[in-house]
Amino acid sequence: MFNESPLIKIKSWNIKLLVLWAIIELSVYIFLPEHATRYLSAFFIPFSLLVGKLVETGSKVINEKYKRKALVIILLLVTLSALTNVAYVYAFRAGWGSSFLGYEKVMDYMSENKSGRTGVIYYSFAVASDYIPINKTSKDYSFFKDLEYIKSGDVTDFEENKLINASQSYDNFYVIRKTTSVKREVWPPVNFSQMPSLKFVATFKGTGDTSFDKLNSWLVRTFEINYSPNKFELYHVEKQN
Repeated sequence: MFNESPLIKIKSWNIKLLVLWAIIELSVYIFLPEHATRYLSAFFIPFSLLVGKLVETGSKVINEKYKRKALVIILLLVTLSALTNVAYVYAFRAGWGSSFLGYEKVMDYMSENKSGRTGVIYYSFAVASDYIPINKTSKDYSFFKDLEYIKSGDVTDFEENKLINASQSYDNFYVIRKTTSVKREVWPPVNFSQMPSLKFVATFKGTGDTSFDKLNSWLVRTFEINYSPNKFELYHVEKQN
């Protein structure tokens, strides 16, 4: 099937170097706290170069009668990889991208409407913070010292009596309830509408005036896709007499 060629020996050091590079990048991924596919970007660089080098070398040493079959297999794999990448990018933008837009809308609202020392509690298990008290209207994007976002993964922190107690340390205290775009999960899984001391303020949707949002809206309507953007409900904890 293959013709002997000194080309493989001559370029073997290139292949060994790329394999070493890929192993190093993969080891970094393994020790990351979250094994998300996006963290494999550094690994895919040497991996793509390695595959390209192997295809190039193989095309020069493979027997002529097998070249057509090899080309078909390669094109099939490339097509499947491209489709997988498109699907992943779409899912990421429709899901996490929608979250980021919602976070920004909430932060903009709080920056513009806060009064006195303000606290905002939200439900999350993420390592990083979803919200930051940034002042986008300032020249240096400075942070507000009197606006604090509190992250909690304990659902009991969202019980009415605990919210009331937490609000005593602030002039104004808010709580955020998020509904995810795909699984329709509610974070926290608490019905704030049944709490008399909580007043509904506003709803923010994770959409924007972007080309993707316009395209996605058309796709959802045309093909009746079961999708809705992330939704963020903001409630104010009323002061008790």
